[in-house]
Amino acid sequence: MKISCIVPVYNNSTTVEHVLSVLTNIQDISEVIAVDDKSTDNSLKKIKSFIKNKKPRNFIFLKHPKNKGKGAGLVTGSNRATGDVLLFCDADLSKLCTSHIQAMIDKFKEGHDMVIAARSDDTNGRDPITQFLATVSGERIFYRKNIEEYFDLIAQMGNGIEQITNFAHKDKDVEIIVSRDIGHVLKYERGRPLEWIWEYIQEIWQLIRTDAKLKKRLLVSGCLTLGSIIAGLFSFWYFKTRKKNKTTKTQNNP
Repeated sequence: MKISCIVPVYNNSTTVEHVLSVLTNIQDISEVIAVDDKSTDNSLKKIKSFIKNKKPRNFIFLKHPKNKGKGAGLVTGSNRATGDVLLFCDADLSKLCTSHIQAMIDKFKEGHDMVIAARSDDTNGRDPITQFLATVSGERIFYRKNIEEYFDLIAQMGNGIEQITNFAHKDKDVEIIVSRDIGHVLKYERGRPLEWIWEYIQEIWQLIRTDAKLKKRLLVSGCLTLGSIIAGLFSFWYFKTRKKNKTTKTQNNP
């Protein structure tokens, strides 16, 4: 098993250096590939500083000439990756530590097809928003072969790629663990009001578009059920109705 970690970067100057430092120090990860999506802040400067000061042995840095969206960044990194296992990790985690990532890897090694690291404890609670957010966490590990056929769709999505990877695992063994105190820096904490409001609007629209595309694929394949037609976002519908996908609450303190 060879694990390639892909880190999409866009305006994450306050956290990207820390995230890369953590990931490049995990022995189970063979290579870390960061893809900058034409950031407009100091992310590029921070990454160059990381390369100069840390001199990581297993690090690859790629840049998009123009902004293409998170999905395109993940596909760019995945196409460069040499591992048979992909680990996606967001670059906006201020308190990420080795144990958060190692818990995902260790759980994956138990034989699951995909492991998702949720950012909240209430993954089985009554709050539907919290339950949905658990299923679309950016931190996840899976076999490359299970999503390669969806690379074209992922590349079109600025966001919504988590829904696509969930869809690709609709008939597989998926485990959800919990990464506590991971320090997720939200959009409104790193931008001017008009900027983060616009980013949230775009993200919601992309989630809806992704959901529509996934349901269209189900319809074409003849697998679309009444439940998925009337449900909200596919990712939430899938993990709420598939009882075999269990949640393990794992304490991952720094």
